Amino acid sequence: MHIRRFTQPSVSRGPSTPASPAPGSHARRGAAAVEFSFIMPVLVLVLAGAADFCRFGHTAVAINNAARAGVAFGCMHPCDTLSSSQWLAKVEQAVRDELSSSGGFDVSRLQINATLPTSGSDRRCSVEVNYPFRTVVAWLFVPSEMSVRRSATLPMLR
Repeated sequence: MHIRRFTQPSVSRGPSTPASPAPGSHARRGAAAVEFSFIMPVLVLVLAGAADFCRFGHTAVAINNAARAGVAFGCMHPCDTLSSSQWLAKVEQAVRDELSSSGGFDVSRLQINATLPTSGSDRRCSVEVNYPFRTVVAWLFVPSEMSVRRSATLPMLR
């Protein structure tokens, strides 16, 4: 008995030549470059906006932490043991120390307003901190410089 085997015929491809590009593909590459040139400025603008927004958030949190550090020092150290100017100087130094530990801030631009606790049963220490914030990009409807203001108040503990 004879068994036949079916084999596929071999296809001759001829000499190897690079595949030729499809008709119109050069025009498509040019269209992609034009589309990219339109999208790239928009993408850069969105990334710059995100960076400015993140910088503003970081500044607000750092200023808030500095105000809380100043008021924490003020409520733990009564003004009775120090003169009022010494107490204010130490509260301001606590604010500056906290902000300088955050990094990237110029503490000479910082404005600190600490109020002395009043005598009586409701003695509270309050610290307000202002810091000027400048955006990287001059936005159309947003001021390029604004003040970040945070305050903290705590009752005197001692």
